[in-house]
Amino acid sequence: MLAEIIKRCLNNDAGCKSIYHSEKIDTQAEVSIVVNLWEINGEITLLLTREDDLIPASDSVCPECWIKWEVLNAEDVGITPRYASFTSECQQNYWLKRHLPLS
Repeated sequence: MLAEIIKRCLNNDAGCKSIYHSEKIDTQAEVSIVVNLWEINGEITLLLTREDDLIPASDSVCPECWIKWEVLNAEDVGITPRYASFTSECQQNYWLKRHLPLS
């Protein structure tokens, strides 16, 4: 179920309301940090934290980053898993494909 909620937020589907958005640059760590908080259908609260390097490591097809999705009220709404973490968008996309129903 977490995969479906993540996909809906990534697609800006109806029912996914952004209630907080922050972007910061940490020049000492040389990363950009994005935090998004969504409310889904008025009952699920989903947090995305993402860090990307400011200095590209190479011309990698899928650059390394840190992505964490977390359902803040998972116990209340019965969603499992409660969170998912990834080290690249490619890894995230592969996980979504494996956990979403075939369309």
